[in-house]
Amino acid sequence: MRTHWCGSSSHPLFEEPPALQAAVTVTPARIPELLLGLATVRPVFIWGAPGIGKSSLVRAFAESLGLECVSLLGTQLAPEDLIGVPQIREGRSVFCPPEAIARDEPYCLFLDELNAATPGIPRAGRYFPPEEIARCTFGVVLDTSGSMDRVLLGKALGAIASYAEARDVPAARVVFCDAAPHDAGYLPVTEIAGRVRVHGRGGTVLQPGIDLLHRADDFPPGAPVLIITDGWCDALRVRREHAYLILRGARLPFSARGPVFRVS
Repeated sequence: MRTHWCGSSSHPLFEEPPALQAAVTVTPARIPELLLGLATVRPVFIWGAPGIGKSSLVRAFAESLGLECVSLLGTQLAPEDLIGVPQIREGRSVFCPPEAIARDEPYCLFLDELNAATPGIPRAGRYFPPEEIARCTFGVVLDTSGSMDRVLLGKALGAIASYAEARDVPAARVVFCDAAPHDAGYLPVTEIAGRVRVHGRGGTVLQPGIDLLHRADDFPPGAPVLIITDGWCDALRVRREHAYLILRGARLPFSARGPVFRVS
């Protein structure tokens, strides 16, 4: 028999319960001790095979404390059986809980077969968070200055899409650069071409775009960076795995530490 409760307890049966959703397996003989330690301060959900006497144990527990056991059957519950029905008081609606459960004296409320209640009735259950799947990504620093060759841009963007599709990369972290960096965030690789705008604002400064990726909290420290330029740019310092994509015959104005790929 498995029992769930919400929150923590100082009861000796349940020292250091697991976080968030606590559960413990007990025998029917230990149910009264469990209820005495927990049910007086918080709700308890008892879960076990049918026919083992769960209902009788709860009623016996209430009787041992001199409390009336008010039993509501989950299969016959409607939401208004718990929250009541609205009434108009001074121009406002107020929910009036049913007399059977709205009492001044202590009692034991037993919601029997709660897991069989209609969807409108809250009940205990397990939450399975969606599984997070690790996906690869890479950064793209793209030269969009006025001197950038349109042919190189088109071929480079096609190469990015092919590379990403072959490695199941859904999106890349993109920074467009001319005289200043323009952070485009994560873009599906097939949409990068549609976002490119050649600004032509005089000069090409790529280092601020690379620094932006280095500082970005949402860009993995181990992700590589692809730098696409025509070679008319500043000297670059890249502190992670990286590569360059330039036109055939063009040269970088510095000694590249990463591989240099050329397109024609």
